[in-house]
Amino acid sequence: MSMYSTTLNVSPEAEDCVRRSPTFASLDAKQRSRVATRIRPRSFSSGVILFHQDMPGNKILYMIDSGWVRIFSIGQTGQELTHSILGSGDILGEVAALNNCNHPATALTLTQTVLWLLPGPDLEELMKNYSEL
Repeated sequence: MSMYSTTLNVSPEAEDCVRRSPTFASLDAKQRSRVATRIRPRSFSSGVILFHQDMPGNKILYMIDSGWVRIFSIGQTGQELTHSILGSGDILGEVAALNNCNHPATALTLTQTVLWLLPGPDLEELMKNYSEL
């Protein structure tokens, strides 16, 4: 194969993560492969805060490959309110990534967690190219 080949180098794990995500369900196989070329894996230990409530958005869409992430906010009196527990196939960080705003909640890993990260500029480009998103 030529080093100038246009063949996309996509890992089977990235393809599987995109295929399992409801966010990308409306895309065909070729489009999902294109998304899979843009994502990168990261592994986090239990107890890691991915982002804090009211923290400026980092323009990253997180897709959970394995593990569990708790999404919660802190009320005015200091109490924690759990919004959801997310697992394999779920996404998070989309509000800040798409709206260029602060995160509305905090994300905390509950277990060893593997995430696939899609930078906001790549997400914006994919959304321009694929109106189904």
